[in-house]
Amino acid sequence: MARRLLLLYPALATAVVLRRTPLTPLKVTGKDAGAFLHAMLSADVSTLRPNRHVDACLLTGQSTLTDLITIARCQEEWLLLCEDVSTVVRELEKRRVIEDVTFTEKDAAVFDVLHGDAVADALADTALSLEPTAVYHNDDVWALGGTSLREAGGRIITNADDGTIDAWERARVEKGRPRSGFEFSTSYDSKLLESCG
Repeated sequence: MARRLLLLYPALATAVVLRRTPLTPLKVTGKDAGAFLHAMLSADVSTLRPNRHVDACLLTGQSTLTDLITIARCQEEWLLLCEDVSTVVRELEKRRVIEDVTFTEKDAAVFDVLHGDAVADALADTALSLEPTAVYHNDDVWALGGTSLREAGGRIITNADDGTIDAWERARVEKGRPRSGFEFSTSYDSKLLESCG
């Protein structure tokens, strides 16, 4: 839809940079989804209005961090953006007793949207135009305004036709950048990371 708009009205889009993230979207549905997520996550999900998003932590029963998650709400549908979706689902499934909650991993890609001059994309422009915690949802695409990343202007979630994460990683390494998660590979880098943490 966004690409069709762009072809019809090219003046709608400004140039942006899209950076693929290792995040995976997880759709949460069911009549108890909101109450269940409120009980499981560190954020006050019960006060999250439709078309808004918030960051939260998922902890184990021993208070160990499982994942930092972005939760987006659109009416009765919830979208969680997770780094380790299998661990998140396992932790949530362990705590589900009789709640009407369903978890579905979406085959979609998550991109950070940065101001720049690489790509013209109407959905990315939508993400940049949203308020910091606002959410736009249309069919299978989502746009989130603002993120916890200080340089990102927003985030978009769309189909994964643009390539796999492996392809993204390969392109990253070919450009001379370290693989995601392996940025601190030397002992000096590790000491630097420890001193900052």
